Amino acid sequence: MSWHVQHVQDRNTPVVYTLIGDFFVKDLKFTNCFVQSVSELDSARLYNMAQKSEFLLKDYKAIAIHVGINNALSVCDPEEFARDIQKAIEIIRNVNPSAVILLSSILFAPSLSDSQHISRQLLNHKLDLVANQNRGVVFCTSYHCLDPKKKKKRRRYSSTYEGIQNALKIRKLQMNHDFYSDDGLHLSSLGVNQLQSYFVGCLSQSRQYRYQLSL
Repeated sequence: MSWHVQHVQDRNTPVVYTLIGDFFVKDLKFTNCFVQSVSELDSARLYNMAQKSEFLLKDYKAIAIHVGINNALSVCDPEEFARDIQKAIEIIRNVNPSAVILLSSILFAPSLSDSQHISRQLLNHKLDLVANQNRGVVFCTSYHCLDPKKKKKRRRYSSTYEGIQNALKIRKLQMNHDFYSDDGLHLSSLGVNQLQSYFVGCLSQSRQYRYQLSL
């Protein structure tokens, strides 16, 4: 089965970044970022499409990847998820050796069950580890689904049962339901705006990592 890549771009502005992601990013529009959105994109599909050169990867200063909610929905194997992400990164790095690669954390959503939230927590832990094991790869925590007034200082994602349970309780208390549509999974207009602001910040900060990559 083939999967359509939806491209969103302002063709009047030079593009220096690209964002590859699932349904969460399809409505995002930037002046200097090329959005490549794929419906039902999970880690395996990301790797397979990268293998087939279905993404545009060359000449970008930073490549952001937002994938994983579909993995959490199916409660996938964290080790397999990490292998797929690692292999996709290796392909991207071969095509674009100088780009900073940003791994965006998987979002919480009100409609997810406890087991799906726990799966998401484990997958974010794996994303964090993959980023730390690869030069020029950065793990970015997306707080768009949390209430800014209740936002806590970021901690590293835990893989222990107790750590996961505590994080689950905290996230449920902090979640801002106004950022989601009635189905509790897709973003509302407020959520889209917040996610867009988050990626603007991540991509603009990628310049410091690009400098470190060149050292």
